[in-house]
Amino acid sequence: MFHKFKKINNNEYINLIIGRRCKSCVFDEYIHIILKGGKIKNKFFSIILILFAIFFASITTINAWYLPNKISFALGGVYNDGLDTTVDSNYAHNAYSTMGLSYTKKLNNTTMSTVMESHGNNTSYLNSGIVFMSGHGNSSLMSFMNNGTNKFYIDNTNVTSGSYIGIGNYVSALNALFVFAGCETAKGNSNISSYVVSQGAKASIGWTTSVNAGSHTNWLKRFNNKIKDKTTTVSAAKSSADGHIYLDSRVKNGKIYGYGNYNPWFFMNGGSHSSSRFETNKYKDIYSLSDNEYIISKDGSFETMDELATKFISEKLDKNFDKKDYKLEINGNDIIYYDYILYVDNIRTSLGYTISLVDGKIINIYDNMQGQNAEGIKEKLTNKNTSNNDNIKRISLTFEKQALEKYKGQKVKEYLSTPYYDFEKDALSFVGLYDIEFTDGTFGSVIFTKSINE
Repeated sequence: MFHKFKKINNNEYINLIIGRRCKSCVFDEYIHIILKGGKIKNKFFSIILILFAIFFASITTINAWYLPNKISFALGGVYNDGLDTTVDSNYAHNAYSTMGLSYTKKLNNTTMSTVMESHGNNTSYLNSGIVFMSGHGNSSLMSFMNNGTNKFYIDNTNVTSGSYIGIGNYVSALNALFVFAGCETAKGNSNISSYVVSQGAKASIGWTTSVNAGSHTNWLKRFNNKIKDKTTTVSAAKSSADGHIYLDSRVKNGKIYGYGNYNPWFFMNGGSHSSSRFETNKYKDIYSLSDNEYIISKDGSFETMDELATKFISEKLDKNFDKKDYKLEINGNDIIYYDYILYVDNIRTSLGYTISLVDGKIINIYDNMQGQNAEGIKEKLTNKNTSNNDNIKRISLTFEKQALEKYKGQKVKEYLSTPYYDFEKDALSFVGLYDIEFTDGTFGSVIFTKSINE
């Protein structure tokens, strides 16, 4: 914005130019006001007109920043290592399609040039209100393939060249939420998730660690089931999805940037943000507890958490609760999650309790026992464990050999190897989770399974 005052002959001119270019809009706007006429004796009147023009320009700018953008885009693919993320993009697309959007688009097994195309209203896919991507990733990018061929990348730059799409060319304040569902997409202080927010997007979520695709798929379904109601905040949707037991607990290592205290619909519908990205707002108050969730203290602490949780479980959920039956796994970023996972001898189960400490004082418990108790599960599995320690070691070595052969030339690291009982499927198997660092610098996590005969 600038002002230009100019005097010609004996007449005074006030030549006021107010200009701005709004990154989030598809147009430039200029207001050009000329006040002319002899000697302007009333300088006060002139100043009032100038201030009015400035105010008008400001209002116009603000309205442009918060244009409705009721559009979504979901991207997935099938990779040459066997990973198939189309189930994630399909589910996300179906969830967003229930929100009453103007345009929705899903691309699976696609090409780089197609991803750079636009909706029917000429808004780029990558400038949609919600942009969802599921695939391999690292801190600076995500990769995608078309049935195992034609790999391309979406990275945290504004340079599009070769096989790379610079997402900075598309991001603006019209983006309400980015979901980077890939390994390490929020690792470190500078990453692709933080980048899009720095470029104007309202919110994003990525993961600070590797995470297995199976657990991630279950997590993403729960997350999007909350997002689609148009009221649950991004933070609350994440907490709801985090409040379950997963085979890979690292799925809870998601990190939110930007306005996580809003549902993306607020911005997609043209709403303006609060003064602070961490400010509480009305949408947070709409979120209600999940069916399996209990607040046991609003004035707790890390030091009192274990004692209060044990007391609550013993008195309210399982009178025969014995913490020795459970193994603790700790994950999370802004909110830390303590998963007490039920083990029967050496068998890991899909059951347990999740405890979270919010803001250092609010203690939540998620009952993930699905109506069961430890004694009942012990009795159920008494005769099912046919794998002694020697057999477990043998199977683990077999899995490791298979992983090294399949991902030859890549970096392979074992994350978890254990007998596993899936209560919902009533299935007992041996599982091995292995983290992979691919030669292109992206990361993934694969699973090997072997059924254990009853």
